[in-house]
Amino acid sequence: MTEYPEHEKLKKISDKSQAIGEFVDWLRYEKNIQLAQWRNGTDMMPARALIRDLLAEFFDIDQDKIEEEKRAMLDEIRASHAKTEAPAEHPDPWAGVEGADDPELELGRKD
Repeated sequence: MTEYPEHEKLKKISDKSQAIGEFVDWLRYEKNIQLAQWRNGTDMMPARALIRDLLAEFFDIDQDKIEEEKRAMLDEIRASHAKTEAPAEHPDPWAGVEGADDPELELGRKD
């Protein structure tokens, strides 16, 4: 089993979900057709539900689990970067310059 099961489910249906979402958008914006639902048993009103939420429900995708998995992924990425990144040290600009460590040398003095 994968570490991120809800993302695996989402990956498997993403092409279908994308096509359905684009079709519903096309209906709405190109054909002026909207999803509607009955209210009070007598009135037909435009549906308030977001297409994203309807698609998630249809394909049995738990959006809360998706969010939890995203956070876990980010935590893993942050942890791996923290391990690989050493604290930044400021290099000595005078390293390798002859006489730079001589306490009697006054840098910047012109004779």
